Amino acid sequence: MEHLRIIQDLIDENKESLPTGVTTELMKQCQLVFDTGATLYRVCWTTVNVCAYMTDEGEEAKMIESTQTAIMEAKKSYSSTTSECLRDGFLHPYLLTAKMPHIHNTGSTMLIFHSIEPHDPRKRKN
Repeated sequence: MEHLRIIQDLIDENKESLPTGVTTELMKQCQLVFDTGATLYRVCWTTVNVCAYMTDEGEEAKMIESTQTAIMEAKKSYSSTTSECLRDGFLHPYLLTAKMPHIHNTGSTMLIFHSIEPHDPRKRKN
């Protein structure tokens, strides 16, 4: 959807050199894609990785955590794992009905989903 924002910004910057009818129709069609396009959600999650490493005193475990917030597209069906979905910028379908906070454990990595909220993209003026 980022490509549509770039197109809209280009239209805004050059609308004086475009015929009024063309500008209006282009903006209307771009907004239509946003309105009928993908369902977007604002997703906040923390990734916790557990790793073991050797020191002079022996083996120690260390937890590394990272919290992220991103706008993602919800897919009706997606065969990849939850981690792969996040990497690809998609929200796994089962997360839309999961109670928050939701913990997804994949072995050495734990995903903690804090919130999933519908994202309302900015509306364009014609």
